[in-house]
Amino acid sequence: MALEFLTQHPVPSIVLIMCAIALMLLAFLRREDTMIADKVFLIIAFFFGILALVVVGLTFLNGGYGTAFLVIFLITGFVLVLKPLENLTWSLILALAVAGLVVYLLYKFLPEPILSWLVPWGLVIIFFVIFLVVFFPLRALEFVLDFLAKIIGWRPVAFIVSILAFIEGVLSFFGSSIGNIL
Repeated sequence: MALEFLTQHPVPSIVLIMCAIALMLLAFLRREDTMIADKVFLIIAFFFGILALVVVGLTFLNGGYGTAFLVIFLITGFVLVLKPLENLTWSLILALAVAGLVVYLLYKFLPEPILSWLVPWGLVIIFFVIFLVVFFPLRALEFVLDFLAKIIGWRPVAFIVSILAFIEGVLSFFGSSIGNIL
């Protein structure tokens, strides 16, 4: 397996420490979303979050780390992934893309007798039905993710999670855990 090195000690500990530092910086250094440096840092934090979730998944599958380590690592990864997504409205774009793709495929592959009956109003109606069927569930999911991102992306919560993650990363680097101490 190509990613197996991500589960070998001390790589998960180092990744957790790096994610904790990124989360601390995200909690304290972000002033405005309009600054280019803030947007770049949000993208970097997002990729750290994805890396954290990948390492957590692989580490969980391979074992070797305690529950406290995995839970703190998972929360840190979610905070890093969800924080940049709190202002993204992707449900509209995705619903338009899916509806457009379905109508295009229908137009391209339907037999001529059915297609001549559907063009143009039938395809327009199919487009809007598919758009609505895709848009509303995605919008609801987007609302829930936005709500979670606002809660766990709140600066005091992000700071507390980053401190816990940093302590857990340092302890796991030396073979211990918060779970072992408690």
